[in-house]
Parts: sequence; structure tokens; C-alpha cells
Amino acid sequence: MKKTKFLALALVVALALSGAGYAYWTETLTVDTTVKTGQLDFQFGEATVTTSDEKGNIVVENISRENNGNNVDDSKLLITVRDMYPGATATIKFDVYNNSTMEGKLAGFSLKANNTENYDDHMVVTYFEVDDDVIIDSSDEPILIEDLDEILTGNKEYKFDKTKTLPVELKLGIAKCADEGDVAENLGKIEGTAPIKYTLTMNGLQWNDDGSCNEEEPDPELTCTDLDFNVNKLKSKREWIPTGLFTGYWKYHIVGTLEITWSNGTIEHEDIPKFELKPGQSKPFTRGGYSIDVHYDDINVGIFSN
Repeated sequence: MKKTKFLALALVVALALSGAGYAYWTETLTVDTTVKTGQLDFQFGEATVTTSDEKGNIVVENISRENNGNNVDDSKLLITVRDMYPGATATIKFDVYNNSTMEGKLAGFSLKANNTENYDDHMVVTYFEVDDDVIIDSSDEPILIEDLDEILTGNKEYKFDKTKTLPVELKLGIAKCADEGDVAENLGKIEGTAPIKYTLTMNGLQWNDDGSCNEEEPDPELTCTDLDFNVNKLKSKREWIPTGLFTGYWKYHIVGTLEITWSNGTIEHEDIPKFELKPGQSKPFTRGGYSIDVHYDDINVGIFSN
């Protein structure tokens, strides 16, 4: 504090020597602000898989979690069910844990294939529930996965507080009437064949994410910066129009190409169908706010030989 006062006094003295002075002492108050951010983190809790097969023929081969820690996105729940068959279903139940420092929400559900072959018209979903809200319940009329997007589009958002869990249940299977031509036997068990894989994706968001920050800015409107007309000499013709015994004029039948230079640097070529020009006439062209006139004299000079 003494150092501060000494500097202020020295300033006053220096200013006084130069003919200036202060009537009052002054000092500056400052506020230092420190912001430490939280985290957005969702993880999978315990998962169970049951099947509609009462004989025990279907085997739940694997249930594993890949929960990433802080500052690492995209946790995964991996489930493998073996020896499925047409008409059989597997019910997957799991919890999503909000490991964030704030309230979060789940939204944007989708079920997508990870297969080289397309099985969407032979795989079905009969039940889908999030936080006790039944989105799909169609055991009597299973929904093909290829029709699922239409149902899930615009689905609800499910908020849950930090350190809380959100239960999810999904039941899917192979369509009852699928034959060997639709879904082959022993997929993923015989060398050279791949198992059927699907990924259920959920977007974990902040509670106040209303999507407005995800809107892409529209591309700036393109304008034309240069416009030129090039005559196609091979396709263009001229015709002598007599007006008297020794008088007349040339009428031109013009075919050409517009060369349009856009504000993003791209150059576009547009073929122009045949048009006619007589002496004193011109043909206007406008593209992207830029205009030119093709005049008869411009065509007449240096284009056709007599």
C-alpha cells in the first residue's frame, strides 16, 4: 500500500512541475473473476438381456460397457445375442447415469444398422420405453426397423438431474416370416459371414440445450461478378436480307455460351439457344444481378468473313 501511495504522490509532483495538479486523491478498485467449468458426462449403468425363447436356445453371449471418463465423449454399451431365429426377440434393459455437474437430458433416439447387407426390412422392434414413457408397444404388429425413423423423429426429451439414472428398455428381433433368403442361417458363426449389428444412439445434452446453437448459418447468396458471351462460330450462321436491287443487310443467327463468374470463384458455362440479331439490335443477358448486352456490331466485326 505504501508503494501505491508513493507512486501516486510522485505522479502528482510530476504533474505539478509541468503546470497541472489534482484536487483529490484517487484509487482504482478492481474485481478479478475466475470461472471454472463443469462437465457433461453420461455413462451406462447395469444392463440385462432376456429373450422370448423359453427353451434356452438363444444365448446372451456378451454384455459389456465402455464408459469413458471426464472430457471424453461417446460411451458405449455392447451386447451380443447368439442363435437368434425368425420370430424371436431380445429385450434389452439398461440405465443411463448422469455423471455431469448439471441437469441433463436424453433426446434424438435412432436405431441404425452397422451391416454391409440391409436387414432393415426383416428386423423388427416391438417395444421401446424411456423413463416409464412407452414410445412403442406393438407386439401384435411389430414395426420394421426401416419404418422406425418416422416414429422416432421428433421424439421427446427426457430430463434427469445430476447423479440420477434414466431407465431404457428396447425389444427387437427377427421378423417372424423372414426366410433364409432374407436372413441367412449361422450369420457371424461361419467364416466369411458377418453378424447382424445395430446401434441405438441417444444424444446426451445439457438441460438448457434448445438446439438453437446447432442451426447452420445459410450460405451467403451468390452474385455474379463477371459475365461474358462467346459465339459458337461453327453453329452460328448469317443470312443476307435484301432490301432493294443492290441494298440489304446481314441478319445473324447466333448460338453461343455464357461464361458466368460467381462471387465464390466458380465459373459456370451456360449454352444459349439460337437467337437472331439485326443491325441496331442487341440481346440482353442477366445472371445473378449482373447484366450485359450482346450487340449486333460486336457480332458483325471479326466473327464472319465476307
